[in-house]
Amino acid sequence: MADNRIMRPSYDAEVKDCDRLFQTTFSLIKHQRGYVVDLPLLARAYETAKSCHGDTRRHSGVLYLRHPLAVMEELAR
Repeated sequence: MADNRIMRPSYDAEVKDCDRLFQTTFSLIKHQRGYVVDLPLLARAYETAKSCHGDTRRHSGVLYLRHPLAVMEELAR
């Protein structure tokens, strides 16, 4: 009998991946000329999102923390 369960990375692995994505985007923003961004506030916002959303997932199963990261990345573009 086939096992049809979807294998997802562990919560810790997903958060580490989100942390890497945040750091990459944060670094890009930090090194851009002409950006007026309160970097400490941005870092606090990410930490707040992590603590508030915790292990909340979207209906698709994706960690909700990815949503604010996607918004941050889009705004950085």
